Amino acid sequence: MFTDKRFWKYILPTVIFLSIYPITILGCRLSVIGPVVVTFAIAGMCSWWVSDEDRDAPSHLWLMTWLGALCGYIIDVVILSAVWELKLLVMQLYLYPIWIAYSGLICFVGYFIRTKIYNENSFRTAVSIAMAFVGAIAAGITIGNGWSFAIWATASITATWLAIRMLRWVPDVGFAIIWKWPYKYEITQRGKSKERLEPVDYLYSFKKFLPIYVAISFIFSAALFGGSQGDSKNKKEVWHVNGLVGHITAIHYMSDIEAIALASTYGPERPDSAAIYRSVDGGHNWSCEIVLPNCRFYDNPAIRGNMLSCIVRCGECHRLLTFDMNTGEHSLSDYTLGAHAILFARKDGIYIADGSVLYKAGNQLDSIDAYDVRICNAGFAELNEGLIGFTWDNKKCCSRLYNFSKKQFVDTVAFKGSCFFIVKSVHDKAIVGGIQNNCANCYDLDASADGLKRVSSHHRYTFMSDLRKDNTGTIACIIYDGPFDDRSVKYSTDYGKSWHIQDLGASPIEAWCILQDRMYYLSNHKMYMIKL
Repeated sequence: MFTDKRFWKYILPTVIFLSIYPITILGCRLSVIGPVVVTFAIAGMCSWWVSDEDRDAPSHLWLMTWLGALCGYIIDVVILSAVWELKLLVMQLYLYPIWIAYSGLICFVGYFIRTKIYNENSFRTAVSIAMAFVGAIAAGITIGNGWSFAIWATASITATWLAIRMLRWVPDVGFAIIWKWPYKYEITQRGKSKERLEPVDYLYSFKKFLPIYVAISFIFSAALFGGSQGDSKNKKEVWHVNGLVGHITAIHYMSDIEAIALASTYGPERPDSAAIYRSVDGGHNWSCEIVLPNCRFYDNPAIRGNMLSCIVRCGECHRLLTFDMNTGEHSLSDYTLGAHAILFARKDGIYIADGSVLYKAGNQLDSIDAYDVRICNAGFAELNEGLIGFTWDNKKCCSRLYNFSKKQFVDTVAFKGSCFFIVKSVHDKAIVGGIQNNCANCYDLDASADGLKRVSSHHRYTFMSDLRKDNTGTIACIIYDGPFDDRSVKYSTDYGKSWHIQDLGASPIEAWCILQDRMYYLSNHKMYMIKL
């Protein structure tokens, strides 16, 4: 099998092109690239093994390759979900039809090229030239991004070398062609006179300068689009956390030395439990404050003053937990909440949005208002004109901003998917963030005008966390391209007027918070602190 040149001509390019989609979706880390490439290589070898090698490019070879790709993708997602995030499996099941279409197209193109036009040298040359320029542009865009840059740069260099080799048949007309253009003149080519340049002469010029053209493409793409991964790389402080056990859902720093962490512990060999931990040495050592048996933390906490409120799942019920961060006293509500309840803090207390009804939390659950729209869990901003958040627009099948006080939509900007958030910045303004067309966009919302104005846009990102704000005007969110890619923080230190990107170099991040222009985040049982 491995001595057959057809195997390397057919299977190797197919494996490379099949791997592009899952690597793009799942992430460009080596721990992702390795399993993906190995899986499709094994699928390609198996499809070649069961095909009829005596026939030249049989159609069932590509059919078997396609079936192997469909199975291999499921295997990769299951393995990576078990190692990293289980919710990735559910997300990829919804996107699986895209993979079916993409892998089918790649296999069909491979079959068509081999049986119809593969023998045409001009086609192979054109593909190599196109790959050289595409790889150079992609390498310039991803410069500084580790493995993705290395892969595209290698592909561009290899394609350039192949294109030059394929153009060996072009006769040498010397360097006169560089300066002479299609006017009548005489040059001597191998002892013979020649009046006019032929098309092959221009091809010779292109072959001579192809590496320079590719290099120029790389430089221009790097200058225009590259280097946006990070504006600065400040020194990090890293330390191990001691005494913190379980799945950490949230951390909150009250000061440089005092912090609170929420953790849920569950598994087949131990009962569920929710615990709150406290640290008084900056997050190095943690002690357990309270433990709630048979409970799990359900959502991010809402903090108002020294009171921390959070929804916990107790068995089949959801209840409201209040915790005094100063005294350590806590209480669970007697009433129960819906499975999709949303918790947030306002000036006069803690509020809960459940479906289309707004409640004020207290000893009892008091209904404040009801709406004709479904409220989304993407944050709220209490501005001078009232409460503004996100809701689902059934007519346009997207999420849009909604003024719950006026009971009307805000602006016409729509957000599709699940990555969109809002946070109050200052006075009667708020910052709205979301992923749109693989761009991490941020908008400035002026409540008096009910209009959105885009203030920043960073490309090549498909995921965004919730927006968070501290007391000094710093607003931040975490953005990343794939579920296994390193995270970056997008932040502003002037209430959203200017925005920056800084690479965190960690994945995944369990919990994070900001305090006085500093970001704290927990990853792989280590606490990180960086200055924004």
